[in-house]
Amino acid sequence: MNSHQIICSMCGNPRQFTLKECPYCGETDFLSDADAQVKAFTINLESGLPTIDEAFLRFEHYLTRLQNTGIRLIKVIHGQGSTGQTGKIKKAFRDAMDYGKWTNAIAEVYYGEVLKPGLSGLEELRRSHPTLAKGITLDMHGNSGITVLILFKDF
Repeated sequence: MNSHQIICSMCGNPRQFTLKECPYCGETDFLSDADAQVKAFTINLESGLPTIDEAFLRFEHYLTRLQNTGIRLIKVIHGQGSTGQTGKIKKAFRDAMDYGKWTNAIAEVYYGEVLKPGLSGLEELRRSHPTLAKGITLDMHGNSGITVLILFKDF
């Protein structure tokens, strides 16, 4: 992979940074400025069955790329942990969140299982970030295979 390529957050294939759409799966990684305040940017850590170190490098790559884009709502797919490597990635990623890794960029962390109507996590997110909460989609409700992050405004 050269410096002008990125890894697609959905399928894990390399593609040119300048392409708006992945030629393999059709995913559009970056959002338009108008969508940046409403939609979640997805980072798929389990795609391609990476090691924990590879998954963290992928996350850090996208975190760096998201600086100064205006995107604040991030959906991290790490898997539910029922089988194989995805369980290790979920545990390691959530441990990193619990221990404050990436605190320079991440303002708030919401584990998918608390983002369910009627639960305090979703209600707290709606109160504190009403615009961003519009980006919480049904696939995120109660999903323990994801973690939702809110980036700092000035990140």
